[in-house]
Amino acid sequence: VRFSAPKTSGDYKGILSFKTNDNTNDPNRANIVLTLKARSTKAQLTFTHDGKTLVAGDSLDIGDLAVGSTKDTTLTIANTGNADLSLTDLKLEGADFAFVAKPSETILPGKSATLTVRFTAPKSKGDKQATLSFASNDPEKKNTTIAFKATSKRSELSLASDGTKVSSGDTLFLGNLIPDQKLDL
Repeated sequence: VRFSAPKTSGDYKGILSFKTNDNTNDPNRANIVLTLKARSTKAQLTFTHDGKTLVAGDSLDIGDLAVGSTKDTTLTIANTGNADLSLTDLKLEGADFAFVAKPSETILPGKSATLTVRFTAPKSKGDKQATLSFASNDPEKKNTTIAFKATSKRSELSLASDGTKVSSGDTLFLGNLIPDQKLDL
């Protein structure tokens, strides 16, 4: 007798009956009826960011950051199944992105863990990208990949004098000053 667990978790029941060649007068020994029970279990991965469910191939835009600033993005990995969820091969590939917190390799049924990725805006401005990937024992989500995008921007300084824009190299007339008079800018 073989039970092949289906993808749908739950309790399953079957009947096994057979006849024997038992020559005793006991009818319970000649006809055997057994109730067989089995439970199909599975881990079930649910991946969210700010309450939104993510699926493999999704992309998260972290936004624009000034050079040198950082932003953390926290994701939640939940196990909504009825078996332990195993996470393996957790990787983050992309310059300027790093793990701040990683989940444990096993998440129990009904529990969740967080994963935090930090982007540090480099001096080189422009779009920056990274890829988060990991494997799990969820039969429907064996491999998960999420892309991250962020933009590093240089801070721009805007100066004006009496409503007129001034640029580097311009000359500003500060007025006529008498000796020992101070002018604060």
